[in-house]
Formats: sequence, structure tokens, C-alpha cells
Amino acid sequence: MRLQLTKRTDYAIRACLHLAMENQCPISGRRIAEQMSIPTRFLPQVMADLGRAGIVGAVNGKNGGYCLRRDPAELSLLDLVEAVE
Repeated sequence: MRLQLTKRTDYAIRACLHLAMENQCPISGRRIAEQMSIPTRFLPQVMADLGRAGIVGAVNGKNGGYCLRRDPAELSLLDLVEAVE
């Protein structure tokens, strides 16, 4: 059996990977997009999906951005796929 991931899932995995690797919170969407080669216009849609699933949270304001709401050690690829597909 072969599983083929969509770009949306690929972007979600990349974004969560970046959030898990950083020592700070929140991280701006622009920074995530630049560091992980995700189109800046598409990132908010992916992050909204992850937010509805309780995986990430958004912080509004000048110094806002995104934070993981769950422990990265407890996140599985299946969680990310289910959140965005």
C-alpha cells in the first residue's frame, strides 16, 4: 500500500516541526513560512486546521504568532494528517 500526502499535509508537518524545534513561543507565521518553504498565503489556512484540532494555538498582536498546544512527543503523523485532510 502506498500513501501519498497532499501539499496541505506536507505544509502542516513542516510547520509543526518548526514549532517543535524552536525554543520560543509564539513564532510568527512569516518566520515559519520562510524557514520551512511554505507559501505565506497558504500557511494561515493550514494553521487554522491545526488550531481546530487543538494542535496549535494562535497569539494575536504585534508579537503574536503560533505555538504548539500539545507536547511534540505525543503528536503523531496521523494526528496531523487527520487535522488537515
